[in-house]
Amino acid sequence: MRLQDAKRKIKEVTGYLLRGDAYALQTFTRSSVSGGENNEIFEMYGDAVLTCYAMQLIHERLGGFRNEDSVNFKGDNGYALRGIRNENELNEVKKKLVCNETLAKQIDKWGLAKYLIMSPADEKNGVREQTKTKADLFEAILGVIAVTCNFNSEELKEVVKKMLPIDEIVSEIVSQVMPPIDFTIENAVTKLKELSEKGFCSAPEYEYHGPETYEYFENGDPMWSCMCSIWNRGYRGLVFANSKKTAKKVVSYMALCKFFEITNPIAQYKAINNASVFEKDGKYLIVEGFHKAPAEEDWNNAM
Repeated sequence: MRLQDAKRKIKEVTGYLLRGDAYALQTFTRSSVSGGENNEIFEMYGDAVLTCYAMQLIHERLGGFRNEDSVNFKGDNGYALRGIRNENELNEVKKKLVCNETLAKQIDKWGLAKYLIMSPADEKNGVREQTKTKADLFEAILGVIAVTCNFNSEELKEVVKKMLPIDEIVSEIVSQVMPPIDFTIENAVTKLKELSEKGFCSAPEYEYHGPETYEYFENGDPMWSCMCSIWNRGYRGLVFANSKKTAKKVVSYMALCKFFEITNPIAQYKAINNASVFEKDGKYLIVEGFHKAPAEEDWNNAM
């Protein structure tokens, strides 16, 4: 009766019905029990299947070729994983999905460890409650399904998706927030670049237009614009300023303010108001009106 209960639970968890009783019995039988087959071979099969499909699921949920049509990526020269910057971080994500703790937690959630068949010595030593024991059972269940479906790739993929807490792990990755940093208008370009190099956002892309397009302000300063796009953060800012350098610094500063939810006049600058940002002696001033320039007394209110 317990074996039938175990089979029904496996069907409920995985969507897969084990045929017959022999394989099910072997799945729950540990090697400490003598006189018959045990689940060690199934464990090995399950371990291999788990690694393969865990990586495939990571690719499907987080991977993307960089191209113009992608929501999360821009460019046409490579492949990237959102929230994962290098091999070590990818390995950590994989380990989080397939580590003994994760697998044992799933077995506990399903209440399957109680069906394990083991020797009196194992029972006495509390083996049933060990994390490794439960992880082995997880792999054995996946392994026996692999055998009975003849390693059918589509069926195994669906089973792994049901058995692993993939949504929970992926949500944790994609919800990563950028670390708090100290930044000012003066160092904004550098700080934004550092964040992109650490993988917290895609590399900012800048596009400039100068006096050959916009001519000059009424005080004779050249008029420059800088657009900054950060594709995986959905950011695009545009600043008009009295120098190319100022436009780049301010639009980068605005990006950081948006990410860290900082509010001030510069952070809330809107190019659509035909406003421009002027820089003078380390102070910044917003002037509304296309081609208008600040009066001398206006600098008293500058940031």
